[in-house]
Amino acid sequence: SGGRRAYGRRLYVSNSDHNRGPVPGSNFMDEREREEKEALRRILQNPDVSFCEMLSGLIDAKHMSDVECYKKANVTRQTWHNILTGSRHRPQKNTVLRLAVALELTFSETQELLKTLGLTLSESIRADLIVSFYLKRKVYDIYRIDEELRLHGCPPLSSD
Repeated sequence: SGGRRAYGRRLYVSNSDHNRGPVPGSNFMDEREREEKEALRRILQNPDVSFCEMLSGLIDAKHMSDVECYKKANVTRQTWHNILTGSRHRPQKNTVLRLAVALELTFSETQELLKTLGLTLSESIRADLIVSFYLKRKVYDIYRIDEELRLHGCPPLSSD
C-alpha cells in the first residue's frame, strides 16, 4: 500500500514494493549534498586549474602569506619554490595534506586540492581515514593527527 515514509532527512513515497525516490518539491538535499554540489560547481567552472593555481588561490582566500603557509606546513623553502614555480616537482600526498592542515582547509577543499594532482583521500586506506576524520571535525593540529597516525601503525604526515 502506498504512503509516505521518512528516512533520515529524506521523504520517500512508497507504492507497494516500488520506491519512487524523493517527493518532488520536498527539501531532500542534506548539507553534505549541498557542499558536494557547490564543490562540483566550482570544479566545473575551472576544470583546468593547476595545483599551484589552486594552492595560491587558497592561500589568498585564507589571508595567509606564502612564508606562513610553508612554515606552518613544515615544508622546506626549496620544496615550496619547486611547487610554486611549477617545476617538474610533484608534491607528495603527505606534503599536500600538511599544506591542507596548515591552511585549515575543509575536507571538500582538501579533496579538490588533491584532485588537481590525481590524488584523493581514500575510504579504504587507514591513514586517509584518520586524516579525513580530523579534517571533517576541523581539527588542524598536525601533531595530534601525526600521533593518531602513529598509534594506528601509519607513517605520520611529517615523515616525508
